Amino acid sequence: MNVVKQDDCSGSLKFICPEADLDCEGGINIELHPSETIIECFYVKNKGGLGSLLNWEITNHPTWGDQWNFNPQSGKNLRPEDGAVKVIVSFRSPDSIGNYQGEIKVSNKNNPSDYDTIPVYVRVIPHSRQNINSLFQVFLKSYSNLFPLINSLLCHFGLKLN
Repeated sequence: MNVVKQDDCSGSLKFICPEADLDCEGGINIELHPSETIIECFYVKNKGGLGSLLNWEITNHPTWGDQWNFNPQSGKNLRPEDGAVKVIVSFRSPDSIGNYQGEIKVSNKNNPSDYDTIPVYVRVIPHSRQNINSLFQVFLKSYSNLFPLINSLLCHFGLKLN
């Protein structure tokens, strides 16, 4: 939608197009294990004037981790009345234990100074042997009637399922 404005000095008419205004909502704050793939999401919207059109794209993401994917990677002609677009992001966590921070940058293609960032915080924790053992014991307790051979082998080696 164009706004018509009369120039006070010359009496001529000027068309003023409303400007798009990129806005993002969401963030990624997660705890996971080394080399684990995660899927999260955030939202992109145009909070500009009625009738404005936003062309946007992902222009930067953290360099740690691996296999960063965004769906969609960009968008065209997003109007304020369209609401927010859900962006699915997936990546594989770093191989090393530790805390990782960064941000995903989303930019207005028609105005590079109009951008927003999505904060990303990942805590990579070691696999817990205790948790793996507990899960294995729960599995065996639940299905021990299906695995009599495994149960007798465990008993033969002096292991008990409590």
